[in-house]
Amino acid sequence: MGAPRMVAMSQRCLRMKRLFVVCAGLGLVLGFSSIADASPRHVTTKSPAPKTVKVALREFTVKAVPGAVAAGRVHFKVKNNGSVEHEMVVVRTNGSPLRTNADGSVDEDRIIDSASIGEVEELKRHKTKTLKTDLSTGTYTLFCNIVETDGTKLSHYAQGMHTQFTVTATSGR
Repeated sequence: MGAPRMVAMSQRCLRMKRLFVVCAGLGLVLGFSSIADASPRHVTTKSPAPKTVKVALREFTVKAVPGAVAAGRVHFKVKNNGSVEHEMVVVRTNGSPLRTNADGSVDEDRIIDSASIGEVEELKRHKTKTLKTDLSTGTYTLFCNIVETDGTKLSHYAQGMHTQFTVTATSGR
């Protein structure tokens, strides 16, 4: 009677050891997975609020306030305070002059695609539109490129309807 009881206890001990090994292994796996879960998988940062630039158009001026912003998302809120239709074109120039046509308007065909940022077209008098864009560090020119043809050609750009706008390095980086 003693020998069968010893065999049964020995088998029970063996099962207990296996169960212990399995539980210990499971504990390690769960422990490592909780450590992995504690480390961030995706770092999400709240994007900074877009900078709003108010642009006033009038015969024959372009005024941007502020005249400089930090790089990132920019909303140009463009208002036509003039008595005729205007537009606002944004081009990255880094201070270089824009090439013009014989009538004094900017030759937009000669602006490379990567420098052409966007525009607000056909802005009727006393109306407002917004251009939303992302800008990197550099110098930009904001201008109206409308040419009036009421018997003579009158280029808004040639009349001085342009201004430079600066984008500085993002603050805090």
